[in-house]
Amino acid sequence: MPLQITILGLDALGASLGLALGTLKPDELNVGRPVITGWDADRRAISEARGKLAIDHAQNDLVAAVRDADVVFVVVPYTALRDVLEMIGPALKYGAIVTDTAAAKARVLEWATELLPATVEFVGGHPLGGVSGDARDAAHNAFRNLIYCLTPLPRTGRAALDGVEALVRAIGAKPYYIEAVEHDAYVAAVGHLPLALSVALMETLSQSGGWRELQPIAGEALLRMTELAGGSPEAGAEAISSNVSALIGWIDRINSTLIDMRTTLADPVAAQALFERVADARATWLRSEPNLRPGEDAFLGNAADVQNTGIGGLFFGRRPSRDRSKRR
Repeated sequence: MPLQITILGLDALGASLGLALGTLKPDELNVGRPVITGWDADRRAISEARGKLAIDHAQNDLVAAVRDADVVFVVVPYTALRDVLEMIGPALKYGAIVTDTAAAKARVLEWATELLPATVEFVGGHPLGGVSGDARDAAHNAFRNLIYCLTPLPRTGRAALDGVEALVRAIGAKPYYIEAVEHDAYVAAVGHLPLALSVALMETLSQSGGWRELQPIAGEALLRMTELAGGSPEAGAEAISSNVSALIGWIDRINSTLIDMRTTLADPVAAQALFERVADARATWLRSEPNLRPGEDAFLGNAADVQNTGIGGLFFGRRPSRDRSKRR
């Protein structure tokens, strides 16, 4: 009997997962090509996923969607994740594997421990990159060489880990086992902190008494620095709220750095040393190979250039291919 996979949430990521898994060749998994069932709270998303052949079967009922599933991918928004785990827990069959795609893992593992029965396995997951646009066009390359973080529960069995890892490898991604708190700290640093700083800058200037006078003279520097703040307010608030504990620590470090800079920038020699130090650090980062797990560069070396992946990639291994250092 083929592997039964259910995807809960059919946004761009969920639909791309469905296509990537559903178009696997029969020999890419030792259980053959899986059968994909999809559910979404929005019936239009279900209809679109069916139209793009991202799922084999559509299900309008959340509980019914998981009842026969061997593996369940939970791709719902973070704000809905706990409720979804609570609802599906009693319906999952013995030995089912549940995994998610949220960008914060510590709380999700707590919810899984609390809400899922001991007869079910859970492996937290997070593909480190954005999937956008048409899922049919993106699916075949969306996960290729992408780091896919895996954060299992302490009680998760080896067979379940091997099963999820096999699926991750089959769609072309690179599994990376990481402890949940460490994962959240890293994501807060390179994804949520830039978003918070972009919002803080926009809030500071727009709420100042001189904002009307500032707007006509603002140029590319402000445009680039506040680009993240111009995204979806709902998505931005959800991203920040999902990882507050880890983010607060980085905000405290930024505050400390800014306080130190008040003295440093008053000294031309110290200011130049600061700018040289951060320029070297940034150049080293941009020269490094993207989408590498820690230690992997020892086997592959460095790349001279990387592909521009756009503002959608908030996390590891996603950066512009050229350094636009022009300032106004």
